[in-house]
Amino acid sequence: MLVKKHWILLPVVVLLLLLLALVFRWDYGPTKHYENSVVKWKTDRWTGQVWVIAYAPAGILEKPVLSEQFVEQRKKQILESPGTKQQIQELEERLAVHEQIKSLHQNESSKYLNLVEQARKQQSLLYERKYGGGYSSGLKRFNPYESLFAMTGEYNRNEKYEAGIPENIINGRQAWIDAHRAQREIKQEIANLPKSIEDRAKSELNCWAWELRKIAMGIWAGLVVVSILAILFLINHRLRDKPD
Repeated sequence: MLVKKHWILLPVVVLLLLLLALVFRWDYGPTKHYENSVVKWKTDRWTGQVWVIAYAPAGILEKPVLSEQFVEQRKKQILESPGTKQQIQELEERLAVHEQIKSLHQNESSKYLNLVEQARKQQSLLYERKYGGGYSSGLKRFNPYESLFAMTGEYNRNEKYEAGIPENIINGRQAWIDAHRAQREIKQEIANLPKSIEDRAKSELNCWAWELRKIAMGIWAGLVVVSILAILFLINHRLRDKPD
């Protein structure tokens, strides 16, 4: 009977410990004051996660401070995951396909460039004959047939000089250009992959930190509820066993 009388002390002690744990949950670190904001750091003793809070006129921003070690570990996991490996393999396969397309139409593309260059030179020569090719006020006379080709470059079409060029050569040139542009986009995607993986790793770790914080608070709240219910149950049990 003596033991039973003191059973109520156990949930009471647990409840008090839980309340103390909530009071001392956060270990507050340094604070920095800026012109229009204040930044504070704090550590969650329950999870070990460091958080930073910025107080600014626009509002309050709170986020976890991510460990570089954890970021690198997560990046490595993502990079070595089957999904990422498959993505890289697909990009490389697409590069190879477009390289084949370029090889297939390389002959038409080269012919196109040669014919365009011939047409450009002919038009430039006619322009020079019509307007002269001397200097005016110390500057060479502007020739649009020279500047236009320089602006378009070898990775574009130049419709101005396509008159008389066979359609199959024009189509081959366009296919080569499309494949080249697709390759350029794929190479850019591959080049951006490390940054994309890093952003994904940080985003996931950020979400996990918030989830862990919520889970820890949920467990604490659950233990508090259980402790209170245990106390109420024992009190009720004592009252019912008390002789009238």
